[in-house]
Amino acid sequence: TVWAWGQNDEGQLGDGTTTNKSKSVQISGLSDIRSVAVGDKHSLAVKANGSVWAWGNNGAGQLGTGNTVNSTVPVEVNGLSNVIAIAANKSNSYALKNDGTVWSWGAMRTAPVQMKELSGVSALVAAGESAFALKSDGTVWSWGDNSKKQLGDGTTNSRTVAQPINGLNGITQIAVSKVHGMALKSDGTVWKWGEAGSLTPAIPVQNTKINNVRAIGAADNKSLAVKKDGTVWVWDYYYAPEYPGTSVRYTDTPISIGGLTGVEIIAASSAMQIAAKDGSIWDGA
Repeated sequence: TVWAWGQNDEGQLGDGTTTNKSKSVQISGLSDIRSVAVGDKHSLAVKANGSVWAWGNNGAGQLGTGNTVNSTVPVEVNGLSNVIAIAANKSNSYALKNDGTVWSWGAMRTAPVQMKELSGVSALVAAGESAFALKSDGTVWSWGDNSKKQLGDGTTNSRTVAQPINGLNGITQIAVSKVHGMALKSDGTVWKWGEAGSLTPAIPVQNTKINNVRAIGAADNKSLAVKKDGTVWVWDYYYAPEYPGTSVRYTDTPISIGGLTGVEIIAASSAMQIAAKDGSIWDGA
């Protein structure tokens, strides 16, 4: 089952209304869901049977229904099957099939089309107007907006065709915000690029001040990591009140978030961060 809360002005919570919710509500009609993804004003879910469902804003065709009509309840994306993962950004949606191919829609494409330059993909992430694919060979491919160096190719040139990020290999996880990207290597090291914090590299650089990492998260000007011991760490730009006992606002030195242990995964957005531990969800602004 899928539960949602927060802003709902475009029906992105999928509960049939456009009323904001401060408490989680179950999205009716969704069952056997494998994973979910959220864009700026729309949401996606993939079922265990490989079908994809979407709801919320559809002004750019990001619901994949063949039109640009918003929906406050989940509707099935046309022509997709055998999907194992999904991703979404401001006006685009993406699906990864079990054959390693990637399909996209939105940006005025109202139905999914295959991204023919991508194959052997194992994971997708997206944010802002950019998107990234992690291949099974450990390489990372990027495309979309690059005005903040978030594509990691050494330029600020945007592009619609996915290309590999040079120097990244052995990658097991990627995380992105609308201004930067992060990659986790199999050896537990973390690499970052884009305009987050005081360091704004246009190509991936290692943060040598953190290691033994098992999960990462990105949120606009914040970078987050879960170490193998279950503790959560944050660096780059952040507001001190979010993390009691800290006063620094810019740092590339990771700072431990007190009170969080046993964490397995993290997720982040511009407004909040979420951690999962022992089946429970913890959030903070």
